[in-house]
Amino acid sequence: MSIRKLIRETLENHLNEVDWNDTFSDVKPICMNPAVVVKWLNDELARIDHNKESKQKDRIKRGEKALIVTRGNIENVKDSKGSINIDQFIKNITAEPDSIFDKNPKMEKSDVGVPQVSMNTGLPAIVGIIYDLENKTFNKISTCPGHGQCAVGCYARKAFYGMDNSKTMKLTRRLNFLFNNPEGYKARIISEIEPVAKNLKTSSIGMPQKMQLVLRWNDAGDFFGDAYFNIAVEVTRELIDKGYNVKSYAYTKSSKYLIAMDKDKNFVVTFSSDSAKKEFNAVMDYDKEGNIKIAEKVPKELFDGIFIPKGSSYKKGYSGLPLFSSEQA
Repeated sequence: MSIRKLIRETLENHLNEVDWNDTFSDVKPICMNPAVVVKWLNDELARIDHNKESKQKDRIKRGEKALIVTRGNIENVKDSKGSINIDQFIKNITAEPDSIFDKNPKMEKSDVGVPQVSMNTGLPAIVGIIYDLENKTFNKISTCPGHGQCAVGCYARKAFYGMDNSKTMKLTRRLNFLFNNPEGYKARIISEIEPVAKNLKTSSIGMPQKMQLVLRWNDAGDFFGDAYFNIAVEVTRELIDKGYNVKSYAYTKSSKYLIAMDKDKNFVVTFSSDSAKKEFNAVMDYDKEGNIKIAEKVPKELFDGIFIPKGSSYKKGYSGLPLFSSEQA
């Protein structure tokens, strides 16, 4: 037997021995031993330091499907000798997040007729790291299993999402909390959302239109497994059953969950066209009459000359909207 084959079989046997959380049995993990995690953190810090000192053409990009961690998150787990303290890293990523849902003023501006308050939640985009508290193992999982070309230039892996210490850690903590304690995760969502829904219900008394609470799922990441999707469904239904005016709204690249949400009157669902080909084809086969909302990715080049450029984005006015470059534009 060759050494390569022996190593492969040993790894396969090791993976088979892992008692993966039954709740997430449909999620396929990639095990990472602590030494691999430490190397990843050190390599990422070296990449960040290199880019800080290099010219634009010499910068090293983060891989399109690489785990995301920031300089601050790495420096925060170094010991007095400058080495990575893996126990501190575990403690950091498995701490409960400050919140599962955030207020979303941007969605309120896009209201289409119903007075509303919007809240959104998300997870690390494309891929995330989990520490399994029961089995004491690190695992890497796909948080967007239906992704396609969207992995290239993914918005939820850029700028604020990919460089802000608190944002990246919050998303990672949400993922770890969800995996290690799905019941607690659901309970936290209810505890955060119900007071808002109750306040809107009270505020709507005597008004011609009831205020609606819109819950946006997947502002980053996707429904990566049945357990997470079922939490979204159950939370929405439980709040509605209590008499609250709630609607859930989600983007997804998974044909399976899109079809389920399309049949659920409590959800508004949009399918992302830059999903994996098999997911796109499955949705097209299902949607014979063309009723599914499809989100098309618009190339940035189409806006060249229309808005006033500012760095990698556009100059914005008091309304928060991009400014046109001329009357003709």
